[in-house]
Amino acid sequence: MNEEVFQNQIQSLMESLGQERIESCLKFWREAFDATGNSRGDAQVVYPLLEANLDKLDDTLIKVLKVWLPFSFSYFSSDEYPVYAEVVNSLSNLIRQFSLGNQAFNLEIAITSREMILTVLAHDTFPKPWAATHNFLGNDYQDRIFGNPVENITSAINHCQKALQVYTRDAYPEQWANTQLCLADAYGKRLSDDVADNLKQKITCFHNALQIYTREGYPELWAGIQNNLGTVYRKEMRGYKVENLVKAIFYYQASLQVYTRDAFPENYASIYGHLGIAYKENQEFKNAYHALATAISTVESLPSKLTNISGNQAKQDFAEPWIFLYYQIIAVCLNLANDEPHYYAQAIEYIERNKARNMVELLATRDEERHKEIEAEKRKLDIANRELSLGNLFANLTAYVDKLEATGALDESIVKIRRENRARQQRQQEVIKDHVSKGSELFTQSNQRLNQLQQKQSNSKLKLTQTNDYISYCQIKDLLTNNRTVIIGWHLDMVDNCVVTFIITKESDYPIVFQSSSEDMDSLNKFYSEYLTVYSANKNLYQSDLKLCLERLSRILHLNKIIALLPKDCTQVILIPDRFLHLFPIHALPVSSPNRQEEVAQAESPPEFITLLDLFAEGVCYSPSCHLLQLTQGKKNLEFTNCLAIQNPTQDLAYALVEVEAVCNGLTAAEVLVAEKATKVALNEALNNENTSPPASIHFACHGYFNLRSPLQSYLKMADGELTLADIFDLDLDQCRLATLSACETGLSDHISISNDYISLPSGFLYAGASNVVSSLWTVNDLSTAFLMIKFYHNLQVVQSVAVALNQAQLWLRDITKTELKAWITANSLPLDPAMRHNLNKRLHKLQDDQKPFQEPFHWAAFCAIGQ
Repeated sequence: MNEEVFQNQIQSLMESLGQERIESCLKFWREAFDATGNSRGDAQVVYPLLEANLDKLDDTLIKVLKVWLPFSFSYFSSDEYPVYAEVVNSLSNLIRQFSLGNQAFNLEIAITSREMILTVLAHDTFPKPWAATHNFLGNDYQDRIFGNPVENITSAINHCQKALQVYTRDAYPEQWANTQLCLADAYGKRLSDDVADNLKQKITCFHNALQIYTREGYPELWAGIQNNLGTVYRKEMRGYKVENLVKAIFYYQASLQVYTRDAFPENYASIYGHLGIAYKENQEFKNAYHALATAISTVESLPSKLTNISGNQAKQDFAEPWIFLYYQIIAVCLNLANDEPHYYAQAIEYIERNKARNMVELLATRDEERHKEIEAEKRKLDIANRELSLGNLFANLTAYVDKLEATGALDESIVKIRRENRARQQRQQEVIKDHVSKGSELFTQSNQRLNQLQQKQSNSKLKLTQTNDYISYCQIKDLLTNNRTVIIGWHLDMVDNCVVTFIITKESDYPIVFQSSSEDMDSLNKFYSEYLTVYSANKNLYQSDLKLCLERLSRILHLNKIIALLPKDCTQVILIPDRFLHLFPIHALPVSSPNRQEEVAQAESPPEFITLLDLFAEGVCYSPSCHLLQLTQGKKNLEFTNCLAIQNPTQDLAYALVEVEAVCNGLTAAEVLVAEKATKVALNEALNNENTSPPASIHFACHGYFNLRSPLQSYLKMADGELTLADIFDLDLDQCRLATLSACETGLSDHISISNDYISLPSGFLYAGASNVVSSLWTVNDLSTAFLMIKFYHNLQVVQSVAVALNQAQLWLRDITKTELKAWITANSLPLDPAMRHNLNKRLHKLQDDQKPFQEPFHWAAFCAIGQ
């Protein structure tokens, strides 16, 4: 391209996209090119430049490069073309691997750059850089986001085949082998009807590469290809399944000759995971168990790498392949348990280990964030020190000169100048004092903040170590304090697509297991999707349909069959849901168990809608996991004599006042942080006040929010900001028996990710030391919630069990009539203001005296008792 053509094309771009924009793109590309060439492609040099110019990594740059790059070769002699092309390819590699910005555009910029190189470099005159560029494009087109997927893979194969015109086995053996690997990947991704031919080509390319990449010469590459061949035979080959699995096992075992645990622990764990799955699919369940157990024990011994990964989705993508190993070994245990029931106990232990590891990873992320805070605070402290030192230096210098002047030691000319500029000196004195004051204040603040952060970090490491002690089945049974209590836990099996229910009793050596069909799992997934859709789109429809939804869920989970498996003298149930089951009020599911219904039917006024709550006199409660349940055990059985209440920090909750006043009524001591005084600072001061006893209960009457994208940023809304889940982990609540989160959706957890499925605000409070947490599963009604909370705390004065007190309050709210409710309000002298009384009367006036205003599950079923 000559200069006239270039100028015309650039001018055209400037007219359509703006001169300043085009010039800035050209300037950026030249700077990035120079940085790449001068640093020999050092990412640490180039990436800061890319990060500072994210706005230029877009379609405009692509258009500019189509004009600039062919012309830019004119600045070099033909002998320099290969070096120039090498730097452009190096920069293109850096951009396509850059994690920030739009990944589709990053890749497109790399593709465009390389294609522009090929408009200048010819096969005959520059064969090696020509082939290298085609090889790069073979990789690029496999990952391309824009364009037609079928055409992209076809282009990738064509580019690799062109590279092989130069990269022959004899002339360039390493490059030939590398291109064979690129071709193997492309054939594996090719979408065509002839799948068998694609796989045959893929296997041929792998074996071609092995001609060069021998175990002796290239052990890591050799082992990687063995692993890839194993995966091809396990996952992709059709027909002769047993024969293919045997080959897969052979190749996986071969790769382990190089990928040892000491030298390559991550590869070792990954391949043992693949090997375990191959054994499972070949019905060799004992071998599968040992292989998967080896993989998991290796993963658990590795330090967390999530702290080095930015972005919640990236962390999740990194973690989930490891988490899937747990699902695989649980499925293997369930198969082995058909003949050896002790494997049911092993299955539960691995369920718990998976949950505990996820918590460890979350806390490791939190600790890394705090480490960054500490480093930032140290930098502030350093600035404060300099500010203070500078101020003191000026003050000392001024004082010294004043002393010299007073003793007559200064030259008269200097004294005269000082007297003439006395006003300016006084202003300087004020500046100096200001330096000293600001430096001293900043130093004190930074030092205090640094000490706080370091103390939290120290405490966190102790807890993190404790979290790594995985709970055994015997320890789980020990959590049951008597023979009348059982644990019912669910596992949503993604491997064999079924719902597995575990029933753990104190007396049984192994859990009782109920395993449903894959059709039930499909029905549950459909229910979950429809439930969320209605809840998100139409709250009124959700409220009216909730009762029917719960009936449907009870049938899908076969709750009646599960209840029939419980010991007849069972009076208390601890529920441990899995994944999105955490969203649903299982305690409110309807049941029709003949043995247990008979007792309920004999009650003075039997309910129309018999639920799990009606069947168990000593309560139905929840726990996110057995491990967190264990953390709540052994706490002192503190009486609810004193309370710390957070009342309406955002000043928009009409019933918070009456709720908190009634909650605190009758307590020996209660501290209430009201409205703008309900701050995070005030909360921490109240919890750490050495002159008062720690609160036995904390009541939050405020707004709450669960952050699906970043669980650690979930929060309770305070007057001065957000009390996040990360903050809650740092609280010292070892003396707190109850944390009540009387707000909307405070019990939600991450129902999408399999790695954060039980991470929630309640989990944070349990981890911080609270024995029990009460939280909600949906956007609750202010009026019915206020009545429920008041009754709940009244019950706590009589019944020490949080679960029983809440359950009784829920059944009371469900069953109370209009007449009974009015009498109760009068008897308890509830401080309802005129507006509240008007709203209540508006709700009640159309009802008959014997009608129940809050009998729908929406009003009474939202809250769960979690913990001890």
